[in-house]
Amino acid sequence: MTLVFKNVPAQVCDNCGEAYVDEQVSGQILSAAEEAARYGVQVDIREFIATPAWAIKNISEVT
Repeated sequence: MTLVFKNVPAQVCDNCGEAYVDEQVSGQILSAAEEAARYGVQVDIREFIATPAWAIKNISEVT
């Protein structure tokens, strides 16, 4: 499977200049990738849309 996310918010390390994503963003990307795999997606390009922290907290309380 190939899954591409556009416009993912990233941070840049002040020491080495490497780009990285925080835990919330990586969790959202992983969840989307798992869902795509369940549906049998082979190739997809998606626009990243951040889920507000309050919504993630409420979802985790329900499950």
